[in-house]
Amino acid sequence: MTKSRPCIASGVDQAAQDPFILRQYGEFWLELQGAILLVEQAANNLDEIWAKEFKLTELERGESAVLIATANAFAAKAGLAISSGILEVTGARSTASQYGFDRFWRNVRTHTLHNPTVYKLRNIGNWVLNGEIPEPGVYSQTGF
Repeated sequence: MTKSRPCIASGVDQAAQDPFILRQYGEFWLELQGAILLVEQAANNLDEIWAKEFKLTELERGESAVLIATANAFAAKAGLAISSGILEVTGARSTASQYGFDRFWRNVRTHTLHNPTVYKLRNIGNWVLNGEIPEPGVYSQTGF
């Protein structure tokens, strides 16, 4: 935040004191922490069910698939929001190629295109509304 300027209407001298910028960074932090916690929960769950080997039930596998899909979809959503939002709070100069901030958004977007979030959301919605666990496969996250 050494080159960013606060909004003229903010009434502060430094960008790091601008209420809009502070709020945005607070939002980034919330989204990041939420994604981290979901990923850790899904990883711990996967470790637990993996240890069951052949004692694993279909329901346990399906619930784990939903949890993993949830973590994946939330992390994708958070990654896109944070990487887009960073450009908002750092100002117009931050879009210059010399800084390379755009690559973070591009990398997240590439991952979401290769591993489509829409299929995870469909599986999550089907589980929430209908109690149906995802069939093992590429887009259920746990194809075992």
